[in-house]
Amino acid sequence: MKKYLLIMLLFISINSLSNEVLKPEIIYNSEVITEIVSINNNKCLLSTPNGLKIFDLKTKKISDFLKNLKSNIAFNYLSNISFDGKYYYIREYSSKNLTRIYLYSIDKKLLKTFEYKTGNYLIMSKTGKYLLKRELNNYSIINTLTQKKVQTFKNLNIIPRFIVSPDKNFIIFSDYSSNPSKTFLYIYNLKNGNFIKKITINDFVYSLNIFPYINFYKDEFYILAKDNLYIFNLKTYTLKTKLLKSKNNFCASYFVSNNNIYIQNNYDILVFDKKNKKLIKKLRINNYESLYDQIIISKDENYLIGIKFQESRVKLYKLK
Repeated sequence: MKKYLLIMLLFISINSLSNEVLKPEIIYNSEVITEIVSINNNKCLLSTPNGLKIFDLKTKKISDFLKNLKSNIAFNYLSNISFDGKYYYIREYSSKNLTRIYLYSIDKKLLKTFEYKTGNYLIMSKTGKYLLKRELNNYSIINTLTQKKVQTFKNLNIIPRFIVSPDKNFIIFSDYSSNPSKTFLYIYNLKNGNFIKKITINDFVYSLNIFPYINFYKDEFYILAKDNLYIFNLKTYTLKTKLLKSKNNFCASYFVSNNNIYIQNNYDILVFDKKNKKLIKKLRINNYESLYDQIIISKDENYLIGIKFQESRVKLYKLK
């Protein structure tokens, strides 16, 4: 009887949290937005075709950060800003079958310029410190600050979406299988180029269209799929847990803050404690327009920012 009452109380407490409805404080509609990244002091950096903009969460104003330097410079759609908000790229296409990439620091200093033939393109890692150069089926990892080749992976017949671990010890490539409900992760040692492990995820990881939506925390790394957020052991590369543990979810986006994990599942924002992986809060978003491509939580965890890239809409919600 006591066990039954405890279960009922837990059920009631969780569902009572789901009644908390988030209402946007401001809605920002603009020209095309291709990237949004949280930086220090509760500010976000927005990437648009006309330059970078700063979104200040305290003043709730958006202002120019860096306008395009030339009319022929276009921002790279895939990887403008690094996850840590310390670097960003501007890509320039020339008429001589050459492409230049300019690497800037967040204080607007030009750090490096890269030039290469347009046919052999470069992909930027979201760490902001590595480039991937393709030549046929060979891929070279280049350190953006030194312009030196770190490692070459030969005969790599996969789609080269990748991320480098925080300790710089390994690299994760990703690819779809012929079955869209399966996703493969290939883990290599970055220092010696040796293959470590192949991971199969029996779920559709739609975020791989842009990059492996992977986050790292201590001895874990996370990857978001349609039905679940998968958490792997960073040392053994084995699955530790799935946060939602069920099918027919719709995990549109997620964000890992200092204390919590936020997952947008259908119209709910599910908040999990990062240490024990327990659900601690459910926040409701009421309509289809609020199913976001990406969510960001401010540094103080007072605000949630939602963005829809195709509609170029940014909404700011107050959490506390």
